Amino acid sequence: MTEKWEEAEQDYLTGMKYKDIAAKYDVTLNTVKSWKQRYEWSRSGAPPKQKSVHTKGSYVNNSDIKIRINFEKRFNYLTYW
Repeated sequence: MTEKWEEAEQDYLTGMKYKDIAAKYDVTLNTVKSWKQRYEWSRSGAPPKQKSVHTKGSYVNNSDIKIRINFEKRFNYLTYW
């Protein structure tokens, strides 16, 4: 005999909603969600989960660097208070 979660997985893969699966197998909605995570259910056609986001680095041109160096040289005494 198959386990509840195995039968629920088949219902999930056919497109049944969490709420309907929970009612059918007499479990809570969160139980169905935990089964999905634990047993790694995935409907076909869904895009893969994105693990991290690559952010753009800041761009600093040479003139900005020169301005900053000159500023630090002129006002170096402000950093030692």
